Amino acid sequence: MHIAYEIYGEEGQPILFIHPPGMGRKVFHYQKQLSSHMKVILIDLPGHGDSSIPMDVSIPYFAEQIFKVVTELGLNDVIVCGYSAGGTIAQEFALNYPHRTRALILSGGFPVVTTKLLKAEFALGIYATKRYLPIVRKVLAISHMKDPHVRKELDEHLHKNDPYTWYRLYEEAYRYNCVDRLHELRAPLLLIYGSKADYLNKYMSIYKQHTPYQAAIVKGAFHQIPSKHWQLFNQIVIGFVFQLLNKKEQSGEHEYTLEKQ
Repeated sequence: MHIAYEIYGEEGQPILFIHPPGMGRKVFHYQKQLSSHMKVILIDLPGHGDSSIPMDVSIPYFAEQIFKVVTELGLNDVIVCGYSAGGTIAQEFALNYPHRTRALILSGGFPVVTTKLLKAEFALGIYATKRYLPIVRKVLAISHMKDPHVRKELDEHLHKNDPYTWYRLYEEAYRYNCVDRLHELRAPLLLIYGSKADYLNKYMSIYKQHTPYQAAIVKGAFHQIPSKHWQLFNQIVIGFVFQLLNKKEQSGEHEYTLEKQ
């Protein structure tokens, strides 16, 4: 099993970003700039981008592959940051490998798919990935990147994905449910949501019932915060990591307002 990854920054707390089904590491193009504060690790999940096709497609298997990367790099622990459905793998990693998880960050994350709109989004993703893959690639690239050059780079990377792995990971993330295990989380948890993504930020109420967390609500934003509002996203991550390293524990929900661009 070959996992492709890039590392930016030689020093500081390691932070590993996990992309949603189909996206690949290029979706975190703007998180490279965090390397002046921490060691940034961007990976292609199995069957995505430059990584080889997996022998199995399941959330635990993908979490295990990330553990192997962390071990190969000789890292004692990492902050894992999962974006959208990539958060299912990030949560599984934090639950299965607590001794290697310094903290958990979820941008648009959820422990289970329950809302009607999110169910519909997954159903559409599974259907379209099977039948209209070229259109899906274009839609994802356009919806995530404003800069045409970065958008083209993402679009070209999406063409490398294994279609079967792509839609199977959609299916696995759709069926994922870790609600009953949330109380086992030992790592500090940061949730990041856009205020306009109601079908996702409602999941804060589930986390609130089961585990302590800190939440950052980006006022006026939808879902694609790491790519479309990356300046603010990076600022939030830096602040969270600073608190973590300086042992300044905080909890509750904090609101951030987008600057006009």
